[in-house]
Amino acid sequence: MSSATSASRPGPYGTGDGFPVARGLPAPPRQRGLTARAAVVLALALSLIGAGIDLLGGNSLDLGFAVCFVLGCVLAVCTVRRSGLKTVAFAPPLVYAGVALLIGLVVGNVPRTVVRQAIELGTVLVIGAPALLIAVVLVVLVALLRAASAR
Repeated sequence: MSSATSASRPGPYGTGDGFPVARGLPAPPRQRGLTARAAVVLALALSLIGAGIDLLGGNSLDLGFAVCFVLGCVLAVCTVRRSGLKTVAFAPPLVYAGVALLIGLVVGNVPRTVVRQAIELGTVLVIGAPALLIAVVLVVLVALLRAASAR
């Protein structure tokens, strides 16, 4: 059997440019955008960049972190696949708390006991409430608009 006759005769899976394709089954739809995990990593990475900028000028999270945090969260919800909207909608408080704890560990301001860590984290969340609130509101708004446009 020559290669010309075997290539012209489709096998049990059909032919599709050299790759087997199941007959009668539509190809799975390709989703555009980032996975939920990649979108959260994007928000985390931009938040860490902002925290690094603030740490160059002092030992606290200020405007650089707030701007990068909000921008990262909004960018994440804008670029995530529709299937990951719920995950990204819940990410801003977790990203904020994670960065605050990480920066506290790096700078050395996080106390050693669990109770003191909780108090310190609560203080950071209260001080950063405007940035966190803005990020949560924008992320939920964009997620709702994207979910409504899919229908």
